[in-house]
Amino acid sequence: MTDFIYILLTNYRNNAVTRTRKNLKTCLLSLVLPWVMIAPANAELLGSKISLIGGTLGMGAEYSIDLLETFSLKASAQAAALAYDFTAFNTDYKATADLKSIGVQADFTPFGGGIYATSGVFYNMNEFQLKTETNHSGAGGSGPLIINSISDVTFAPISPYLGAGFKLGLLGFLDFSVEAGVMSHGVPNVTTELTEANNILIPSVVEDEVVDKIRANVETFTLYPVIKIAASINF
Repeated sequence: MTDFIYILLTNYRNNAVTRTRKNLKTCLLSLVLPWVMIAPANAELLGSKISLIGGTLGMGAEYSIDLLETFSLKASAQAAALAYDFTAFNTDYKATADLKSIGVQADFTPFGGGIYATSGVFYNMNEFQLKTETNHSGAGGSGPLIINSISDVTFAPISPYLGAGFKLGLLGFLDFSVEAGVMSHGVPNVTTELTEANNILIPSVVEDEVVDKIRANVETFTLYPVIKIAASINF
């Protein structure tokens, strides 16, 4: 009888020890596994870059963070003031541009580096001003007119963006990238004021003709080409 009780107690103790070990193992795994799984993700999140950028949107800065080996997010702010002249529809234009934008983009790098595709959206604060001088034959015997115009051009504030680029790593902590894409800002909003150089009253027919010519040129400008060069420091 005593031997039987001893065997029962021994089995109970061994089973209790086994259960305790299993419970401890389960407890340890439950504590360790989440950190093992989270650690690589945190390591990826810690991969960030600060860049100096320049291009057709202006000069500025960009911050990017790697969420996955093939996926990253970046935010940028850029600005510039430009002036240029061009001719269209037999009219000479003098243009000034006040460029300001803030962008958020997602980069997809299918091969883990090098070539990447990007898409995003810009808060578009770009503004253009166009000045023209047009020699017009006049209407109704009014004689030749020298018509000056000033047109203010603005765009939709939210402008989608799509592009592609190439990244090149240098020295392990520096990156160099070139990106090209297109920003869609829709049909521009155009407001035009006309004056006559000799203070002659401009006939309404002539006024409509000049304004329509300016709008016909500007309103086709629905896409803005984007070229961006960036030099980055990796953290």
